[in-house]
Amino acid sequence: MNRKPDQCPDRIVQRWRDLRGMLIQQLDMFATGALTLKSNGLNIAPAAISDLRRSILVFDALISRGQADQRQVSGYIAPSPSARPSL
Repeated sequence: MNRKPDQCPDRIVQRWRDLRGMLIQQLDMFATGALTLKSNGLNIAPAAISDLRRSILVFDALISRGQADQRQVSGYIAPSPSARPSL
């Protein structure tokens, strides 16, 4: 395969969409209190929520950049992204 490292194959994008959906579900569970995270008896769910949101946004940006690079280099048009739940 002669794929450049900065290109973002469709399978990676799809795997990220699947993982992103699971992470959004976890965020919802933290927000409703259905899921808590404790350390030394303290609820650290608010920190986990913040960290998950930041990580999702960072990876969204990496995927978008990879898709843009791929389109620019090869003229490839990636499939339009599915509707993303808001964070």
